[in-house]
Amino acid sequence: MKKRMKMKWLIIFVGVMCLFSQDVFAQENSDDAKEIFLAEKCQRCHSISAMNIDVTGQRVVSDLSAVGSRYTGEWLVKYMKREVAINGKKHIKNLKTSGADIEKLANWLATLNGK
Repeated sequence: MKKRMKMKWLIIFVGVMCLFSQDVFAQENSDDAKEIFLAEKCQRCHSISAMNIDVTGQRVVSDLSAVGSRYTGEWLVKYMKREVAINGKKHIKNLKTSGADIEKLANWLATLNGK
């Protein structure tokens, strides 16, 4: 009986640890994606008011705080790679970062739903 109780607590402990590690991993990915956003100078045209990122350039295209409520990460990857268009217009800038970084950035943007 004691062995069974120990096993039950062990399973609960492992489950809780897995939940916390997912939050930490998600935060790290979010921080990495935000760094990519800033390194690629996306803030020259785009703000993300939900993340306190303001436009630094003269050209203001759009606030991306709710972009995830309209587009998926997969679609955003295609848009940033200039494979698809919005209203007949492709993304204006060719990103210089790696495909993995574009995916990380797109997946992060897809989580932004304006809340």
